[in-house]
Amino acid sequence: MNNVLPKVLGSEYNIVYRVNINTAEFEVLRVIMENPEFVYGYKDFYELEEDYYVNGVEKEFVGEFIHSEDMPSNYPVSLRLKYIREYFDNNDETLVGYYLERKGRWLKLVITKEEGFSKEQPYIIYAITECLEEIKEKTRNIIYNTAITKMYSMVIALDFESFNYYSIHCDEELGLDYGSGSMEQFIDFMRKQVIPDDFIIIEELVTTLKSKKVDLIEREYRIEDKNGVIHHMSGFATNIVLPEGERMLFLVRNIDERVASRIRLKNLNAKYDKTKNALFALGSSYFGIYYANLETKKITTIRRGDDVRTIFDERLHLDEIFDKYISTIVHREYRDELARFVDVDRIREVLTSKGQRIIMEYQRSFGTVFKWVRVVFQATKCVDGKAVNVIMAFKDITEEKELEFKNQQELNNALIEAKLASEAKSRFLANMSHDIRTPMNAIMGMTSIALAHSDNSQKVEECLRNIDISANHLIKLINDILDMSYIESGRFTLKNENFNILELIDTVMLISKEQFENRNQTFKLHIGNLQNTKLCADRLRIQQIIINVLENASKYTPNVGMVEMTVSQEATYEDYAVYRIEIKDTGIGMSEEFLEKIFTPFERENNEACTSGNGLGMSIVKHILELMEGDISISSVQNKGTKFVITIPMKFQMEDVPNEIQGEKDYSILKGKKILVVDDNEINCTIACDYLEDMGVLTEVAINGKEAYNMISTGERYDAVLMDVRMPIMDGYEATDMIRKLDNDYARKLIIIAITANAFEEDVQKSYNAGMNYHISKPINPKMLYDVLVELMQKTNDIEEQEGEMYE
Repeated sequence: MNNVLPKVLGSEYNIVYRVNINTAEFEVLRVIMENPEFVYGYKDFYELEEDYYVNGVEKEFVGEFIHSEDMPSNYPVSLRLKYIREYFDNNDETLVGYYLERKGRWLKLVITKEEGFSKEQPYIIYAITECLEEIKEKTRNIIYNTAITKMYSMVIALDFESFNYYSIHCDEELGLDYGSGSMEQFIDFMRKQVIPDDFIIIEELVTTLKSKKVDLIEREYRIEDKNGVIHHMSGFATNIVLPEGERMLFLVRNIDERVASRIRLKNLNAKYDKTKNALFALGSSYFGIYYANLETKKITTIRRGDDVRTIFDERLHLDEIFDKYISTIVHREYRDELARFVDVDRIREVLTSKGQRIIMEYQRSFGTVFKWVRVVFQATKCVDGKAVNVIMAFKDITEEKELEFKNQQELNNALIEAKLASEAKSRFLANMSHDIRTPMNAIMGMTSIALAHSDNSQKVEECLRNIDISANHLIKLINDILDMSYIESGRFTLKNENFNILELIDTVMLISKEQFENRNQTFKLHIGNLQNTKLCADRLRIQQIIINVLENASKYTPNVGMVEMTVSQEATYEDYAVYRIEIKDTGIGMSEEFLEKIFTPFERENNEACTSGNGLGMSIVKHILELMEGDISISSVQNKGTKFVITIPMKFQMEDVPNEIQGEKDYSILKGKKILVVDDNEINCTIACDYLEDMGVLTEVAINGKEAYNMISTGERYDAVLMDVRMPIMDGYEATDMIRKLDNDYARKLIIIAITANAFEEDVQKSYNAGMNYHISKPINPKMLYDVLVELMQKTNDIEEQEGEMYE
């Protein structure tokens, strides 16, 4: 028998009996309990049972015994051998029960068949062990279950993997069956119960927890019972982890009483709420609030500052309070006015209806400083058109007044600045009138002289040179004005292109050479350490910066003076370097006063030595450099000269950035080509055609985009199209788009160049977006026109040759 115990139960039991279920004979297999009783000295197990039940058992707790229909539910009477024999004749399940001994020990009893149980071997095992912790756990479970069933009407576990529900508890009147079911059944059950307008709350409870955004969520909703009565419910949802997996626990509680209590509380506090609302209407920032009865002239304090505790004394009348208040802490400048304002008779006459208010602002002392205070009288009760009760409220408005004064000062400063800006613009317009009229006068005058001396070719040529100089000057003025307009509107942009800085310097020298020669000035160029010359930046804007500064240096340097420029490479990094351009002159210099505003638009120094200039050049230079993350500094001494130091960070050349069209071109490729000129201005057409015909080009003209489209779509063939942008009937963008959509390779590959007065970067991009190949700004520079045409035609030829080789 020694091997029976391990096979049946293990070693955790304190007392183990082996009992013959038919004869009641028994043997003790194990006794390891302190002071054991009811073990030895019995003739059979019947006698032991009877003695133990009468003298050993204190309290029964039958929690897990399996009972047959005719088996009593109490222990140990229900476990007499005759009942056990009947039970094991039909069942193999182990019986488990708990009880309390009179000694105070909680014990667990397990009854099971012995291995090999049969009619010939009818042995069962009785095993007893101490189980205080199990009883505590079961006690807790009973308490928890009781608490849940008393507190909650329904407790449901939702399994989103199997999409089922498990009913843990549900009040009978709710009508949800115990056990489990599909999630769809649970949703249908809730939909029938919940008020339709509130069902979205149930969905929110489920979906919010399902998404795991929060750990616990509670929502209130309403249901309708079978009698049509509306009940208020509170639904709780939380995620729990069980041994079998993650579940969502859904608990429902009836809160009819809670809602009723809220309503009762709201009704009970109605008067308080009115008072509170009145106080909040005045605002929490009021440091002093009082009720005042204007008939009795008594006050009730709601809120009061410590510094006026002795003044606003509820034992005093209003007249006494205000006399003391005004004479002791109100600034003398406001005493008379405030005394008139707080006169009780006056207040009663002025406030004629409930809610009406009057306000005054003044200064009073707070310790050693004076602050601004706003006092408000608001009527809360009026009789016969006169105020009886009022709320008096005092608010510190010092910050508000200081902000008001600050805003007023800022407004005054803004008016002054606006006036100065207006004066600057007026000066600018006057200067522009002078500066524009000067080249225009030269253009018109030289034109008249040339016409009058048409038979004198030398005279005509001289006039044309002067006209060209004046026209270029006029274009620069116009470009500066447009640049400034774009800067002020925030639409000024930069572009990136590959270029060589040495070639850029050569171009600058070529452009600036004439002005130095005309003034007999010496110009010196110094090229420092330039390790990287192939760069990527806005070439034309860098050129504009240098030329602007050189022009300034030349303009403010007397004849026979000297201008020097030094270009060098400073700090070098992985993909860019910082370049320094220093320009200094021996000119008249600038005053310290003007140096402070040299970058301000429309500003120029009044100087008899030089009256030209529009006051925009240096402002534009400064803005361009800021966009490039560069800088410019100026040092100057009057009558000695000025030094400009420009620093510009520039990236090294990149392969995917276009190169500017440069270098000498072979214009012979243009001879015999056929080009369509599209422009609604006859003079512009004549100019463009003359330029082209000088190169042996055959030209045709269309006066708007629609006419150009019709000519091309009906079969006319051209080597290129010069397309104006602004035209009646159909503009150049629309015409280009329609040409590109024609169903043939010719229309898609046709060279179309925008020739337009729209000269800004966004205009260039708009031309490219419309399908044009290039953008040239008016007035047309013939050399640029020829260069662009040659470049584009050569590219077209190269592409066609490559395609031909592919087909071969």
